[in-house]
Amino acid sequence: MCDETKKTFKVDYNIEKWGNLLTKQQRISNVSITNMDEVFIDNINKCVKENDVLFHLGDFVYGVNKSNYRKICIEFRNKIKCKNVHLIAGNHDGRNYGEDLSEIEDLFSSVSLRKTIRINGQGIVMGHYPIAVWNKVRHKFWNLYGHSHSTAEDFLDKCFDGRLSVDVGMDNSRLILGEYRPFSFTELDNFFFGRQGHIVDHHA
Repeated sequence: MCDETKKTFKVDYNIEKWGNLLTKQQRISNVSITNMDEVFIDNINKCVKENDVLFHLGDFVYGVNKSNYRKICIEFRNKIKCKNVHLIAGNHDGRNYGEDLSEIEDLFSSVSLRKTIRINGQGIVMGHYPIAVWNKVRHKFWNLYGHSHSTAEDFLDKCFDGRLSVDVGMDNSRLILGEYRPFSFTELDNFFFGRQGHIVDHHA
């Protein structure tokens, strides 16, 4: 279910050829990768309205020929109804895999490698990669990321008990929410409720 919160978070659309990396059991469409892409887009549009804010935490497209990179980005960006999409770039973004983002900057409200925001007083640090320490971690800022397709979560839980960080990618949303779709702020607030966070350095 999607709520009325106006800001949503996700990562790894896994558009285009990412489906080739999935096992048969993981695929949501065994017919074609195109069908899988369309399910992702449809689920995003059901949850994220035109005037909402969507933070995409990297790897907007993958497995695309460099000569068609901008064309494919435009195609998928146009399918997303939300006007306010902020891209926090991942290793597969940009023609040179994260090194040059100028070709797609005009497609998003902002493009950056890391972003910090506040919603209802809650600080949130966003980046593509999971990290152990982030700005204002001792002030209970959250850390949202992707990259690992949910496979790092058990390891991170063992290393950092009570951590205020989570993978907001499509794989992990399926595990936590039961659907391939973005997380809302309210869902993340409920997910982190009761967690005390962790301190691993001199900032304690």
